[in-house]
Amino acid sequence: MTNIISTQLQHDILQALSIFYPYPPSGKQYFSLFANVSEAKMAANIQALVDKKLICRRAISHSDERPYIMLSYLHLTQKGFEYSVKYC
Repeated sequence: MTNIISTQLQHDILQALSIFYPYPPSGKQYFSLFANVSEAKMAANIQALVDKKLICRRAISHSDERPYIMLSYLHLTQKGFEYSVKYC
């Protein structure tokens, strides 16, 4: 099984969200940026960033043990913004 956690994708997520900070991207913006990435892979990488406190914890919701991306909460925390400015 292919590892769905990707440091490159996490970097891309942080970089994209830093452009929209402090707001989340619109659905159209999100899909134009990440249309080629599966929802499961995005959710896993967003969860990894949530665990690091770089993205709002409400960006991922769980239903039936499956993670779902909540676009309205998909934005950087202050720590995430500072991190993305410094490293992305």
